[in-house]
Amino acid sequence: MNTSKSVTVLALCLAAAALGADANAQRRRPPPRRPVVVTPVVAPTENRTIAIPVVEASAMFQRMRVWLFTPPAGATAFGINTLGPGDRVWALLPSCRAPNPDDPRDPCPVGRVVIEVVTGTGQVQTVGPTDVVTAPNARRVQSFVIPTTAEVVRIKLMRNDGALRYEAAVHREQLHNLAAPEGAARGATYAFDLTRYPAS
Repeated sequence: MNTSKSVTVLALCLAAAALGADANAQRRRPPPRRPVVVTPVVAPTENRTIAIPVVEASAMFQRMRVWLFTPPAGATAFGINTLGPGDRVWALLPSCRAPNPDDPRDPCPVGRVVIEVVTGTGQVQTVGPTDVVTAPNARRVQSFVIPTTAEVVRIKLMRNDGALRYEAAVHREQLHNLAAPEGAARGATYAFDLTRYPAS
């Protein structure tokens, strides 16, 4: 009788120990490994140039007192007639004045305009800046001819020290949407109606 009880107790003890060992093994068992996801490394691509409508770019330039025009047909002023065939553009700039310690304004907010080909072929030809009139602190004009082989061009406004102030890319074919200037041809020059194009 005692032997039977001893065997039963021993069996129960062994079963409990086995269950405890199994539970401990489950607690110590490391969690299942999750698959490692490898993200491919993509090489950086070239910066993409996004062209905006030329009228939008022109409006931004006007805020900085730079006016873009399509010269009238047959205009020869400011060297535009020396640049060959292509799409013609005039850029009317504010004046560059001598620095004045009593005037906080930038004496030369825009030194020049640069137009360069982004896509397509050919080079932009330019003349100027040229003074509109022979007077101190005169407004200035630059002439450009853009080859018809260009597709997208970038127009930059440069400070007098060469720093970039603003730029915009436009489709070359939209340059025809620039307005003609208000004024009149006077011999070899062109008299802009400057009241229509303020510089300050």
